[in-house]
Amino acid sequence: MVLRTFEVDEVDMPIYNECKKILMKNGITLKKFLNAKIEEYVKHHLTGNEQFQITQWFKKGDLKATPALFSDNRIWKEHADKLDKHEFYELEKKAMELQMIVTDSFKEMEDIRKGVRYA
Repeated sequence: MVLRTFEVDEVDMPIYNECKKILMKNGITLKKFLNAKIEEYVKHHLTGNEQFQITQWFKKGDLKATPALFSDNRIWKEHADKLDKHEFYELEKKAMELQMIVTDSFKEMEDIRKGVRYA
């Protein structure tokens, strides 16, 4: 274990103290709370738009930011709901293309499992 410390500004002390009280009422240690928040933050920010470099938009004008492929379906639904008709069509087309890739890959893997290989 490594001990870490942090500062709480005077102006933030009331909310910090209130948070500690609520955590204590619920039997949660500040350590558990902070570790869970850190884990959640890393999970949500490890991949995604923050990983894009702005130069990618200059070099290739067709780059479009979307949720990460394995994001929760609710995030994809929220994304799809915000698209205009043209963008929605592009998303639908890409989803069909991905489905074809997955289907083809599955067939190839099935053939390999049966001992049949195709060039």
